[in-house]
Amino acid sequence: MTTDLDIEAIAEEHYVPLFRFAASLTRESHTASDLTQQAFLALARNSHAVRDRSRVKSWLHTTVYREFLHNRTRQNRWTDTENMPETADHSAVPGTGFGRDEKEAVRKGIDSLEPMYRDTLRLRYLQGMDYRSIAKHLNIPIGTVMSRLSRAHRRLASYIQDSASEVLTTCLAR
Repeated sequence: MTTDLDIEAIAEEHYVPLFRFAASLTRESHTASDLTQQAFLALARNSHAVRDRSRVKSWLHTTVYREFLHNRTRQNRWTDTENMPETADHSAVPGTGFGRDEKEAVRKGIDSLEPMYRDTLRLRYLQGMDYRSIAKHLNIPIGTVMSRLSRAHRRLASYIQDSASEVLTTCLAR
C-alpha cells in the first residue's frame, strides 16, 4: 500500500494528458485548468486513497470526470446555457487533413452522441486509453467498451454522411 506519493512527479507526468481530457469535456481552457488543478489537489489530500501507483492515471481521470459532472449539474441548476455564446474555437485541430467545415461536422457529430458514447470516444481517441483502461475508468465490462465504440463510430459516420448530404442538397438547389 503506497501512501506517500510524489505528487510533483505525478503532476509532471500526468498534467498534459489530464488537461487535454478536461478540455475535451469542458471546451474551455480556463475551466479545464481548474478541473485539472482540483484533481491534483484531491490527490494531494487523499493520497491514501490511491493504493497502487499504477492506478494514479485512472484515479486522476475519474476525479476530473466526476468533478466535471458535478459542476455541470450545479451549473445546469442555476444557469440558462442556451443563450450563452460558444467560446471555444473547434477549428484548430492540427495535423488533420480536414478543413474547417469537416472539423465542425465531426465536432457536431460527436456532440450529438449520447454521453455514454461521446465519453467512451473521448477516452479512446483524445486520451489514448486502451479498452481495458476505459473499462476500469468507467467501471464497465470491456465488451461494453467495444460495443459503445462500435456504435459511436456508426452513429458518427451516419451523422456526418447526413450532414454532407444536406450541404450537397442545399448547394444543388441554388
